[in-house]
Amino acid sequence: MDGGNERRHTKEPETSLWRRFVAPKKIKLDSLATLGPIFALKMVFRPQGMNRKVVAEFWLYPDGSRLLEISTKCAPADAFNVAAQLRAYVTNRGNDQ
Repeated sequence: MDGGNERRHTKEPETSLWRRFVAPKKIKLDSLATLGPIFALKMVFRPQGMNRKVVAEFWLYPDGSRLLEISTKCAPADAFNVAAQLRAYVTNRGNDQ
């Protein structure tokens, strides 16, 4: 979408799979609207006390709403422990919502 009213169906495989398995069935592709521009900041850092990189993204939407996303990567077998560590890190800094 280029900011105009032109809308088109896409046949890209990723989009088709998303529409088939993830998207709500009652939503038509032509009814979707662009939310941009979205201001985003991204920071990669290694918190003290954690032995892994953490990515923080801050998104500011045109309507003024905000989103803070904090993520990291790990092996599936470590997911529970890493999630607990990351939650403790975030909670200890007063960002537990």
